[in-house]
Amino acid sequence: MTSNWGQFKISDFLLRKKDQIFIDDKKTYKRLTIRMHNKGICVRDEILGSRIGTKNQFTVKSGWLLLSKIDARNGAFGIIPSEADGGIITGNFWAYELDLSKIDPQFFFYFSHSQKFLDFCIASSQGATNRRYLQEELFLNREILLPPLPEQKRIVKKIKEVEEKANDIIRETNKKETYFKKILDSFLASVYDFKHEAWNNIPFETAIQVDRGYAFKSGDYQKKGIFLLRVSDINSDGSIDRSSAKYLPESFLEEYTNYQLFDDDLLLVMVGGTTGKVGFVKEKDLPALLNQNIWRLKVKSNFSKIINSTFFKYWVINNQKKVQEHQTDGTGYQYLRQADYNKLILQYPNFKDQEKIVRKIESLNNFANLAKNEIKKQNNLLLSLKSSVLAKAFNGEL
Repeated sequence: MTSNWGQFKISDFLLRKKDQIFIDDKKTYKRLTIRMHNKGICVRDEILGSRIGTKNQFTVKSGWLLLSKIDARNGAFGIIPSEADGGIITGNFWAYELDLSKIDPQFFFYFSHSQKFLDFCIASSQGATNRRYLQEELFLNREILLPPLPEQKRIVKKIKEVEEKANDIIRETNKKETYFKKILDSFLASVYDFKHEAWNNIPFETAIQVDRGYAFKSGDYQKKGIFLLRVSDINSDGSIDRSSAKYLPESFLEEYTNYQLFDDDLLLVMVGGTTGKVGFVKEKDLPALLNQNIWRLKVKSNFSKIINSTFFKYWVINNQKKVQEHQTDGTGYQYLRQADYNKLILQYPNFKDQEKIVRKIESLNNFANLAKNEIKKQNNLLLSLKSSVLAKAFNGEL
């Protein structure tokens, strides 16, 4: 710890701003939102004043600190970006201007991303478990050691150097993933988009069975039981996410056997903004029942020795763009009509050639996944490194 660092309260360099405004029905305003877990500030929407119920609000400027008194303990705070300048907030959000004679904006930016700042917010929040609000007096009285401005700028430069080196590694890994993905996409196109004269052609509806999900009632939801797989549970990469899972009584598994899911089931979203999204059911996702707005696609049993199920899976993945072309827009609502989808033509070679194609696709897919996993690993290392660097920076060890 250097001797010229000084002890400061947060109130010494943060000034609460309350620039009130009365909402004019004829003007358009930018409403802001604060994402939790230190993911920053963004413009929620731009809306006419006549559609805003709370007329007494506050305006903010870029460069200020904005935090949520309700969710600051969950990382709901950040520096207001330039695109959010002039935005409006309600009284549940608090805005603070930095005293630039005492703290460098970039230094404070990194400080607000440190565990120490989050700990301040957690320790300054009081109340019942789910109603713990930030207490401003407690928060502003928290103390921190600050170096002189030139030293703050030196520390910022050092942090940026470490970040840039880590980001260089991430960029190189991203290039590898992009490279293998392009090769995979190119191969898929050469297989499924090219017209192969020697291959067989068959209408989709002749060889493929389509099972629809069921409109289970929300009144039957419970905390535990049988997982109900909904559209929102399907990630963009097709994996299943249970973080917001809903469950049904275990008796439903026998009562609704037609909607029971199995390992390797192939799903296709047929309604809404993510129409055409593909999902893959794995053993870890079971037992589960299929909700409405999703199709389960599978090769009919009498074609199981003619069309390889994995070959068909990649046909569906490659044909997502064609799926989008068959969307029907009813009063702004997107959905697939099975009658249109059934008209698509599935072309396929002999079964052995299908197996060869599948092996080639999965080999390329494995390379792409290895690169993707490496990116995740590098990102985790970057987060760990950043946390370590920030901790050292604000303890005077950098």
